[in-house]
Amino acid sequence: MQTSCFSIAGRHAAAVSIARFGPRWFHFTGGRYPALAPMPSMLNLPAADFDIAYARQLEALNPQQVHSELIALAGPNPILLCHEKPEPAFDCHRLTVARWLEGALGISIPELDAPLINRTIVSASAPAEAERRRSLRRYSVPSPAAEA
Repeated sequence: MQTSCFSIAGRHAAAVSIARFGPRWFHFTGGRYPALAPMPSMLNLPAADFDIAYARQLEALNPQQVHSELIALAGPNPILLCHEKPEPAFDCHRLTVARWLEGALGISIPELDAPLINRTIVSASAPAEAERRRSLRRYSVPSPAAEA
């Protein structure tokens, strides 16, 4: 299992959208797993409130069942997609899902074709930049610091 964005892997045979809405710039024909998409009521929440609401959404799910259903949907190596492009210090709900599944199942879920991307804040200015980006999006996700 891996994570990516629509612009990198949206046409991959194992692509699974975990976004509420598909991309507007092409017709996505891959799998969809709506249980991992943020609820519509969450999309305009401030980042901290979104973090709490999305964590509650994940807590209501069984990680082993989610993992099994994703594999049944897209094959042995599904690629979980959302809209956010991987950039240094980025964070989005697909990474939250990856951390959740990794922690619960003891597996590794890397970002596809982004070996330099990690899931930790990398500099003192990164938290401010990440928050700025989150405020520009319609929704955001927990940062690694918020999980501690």
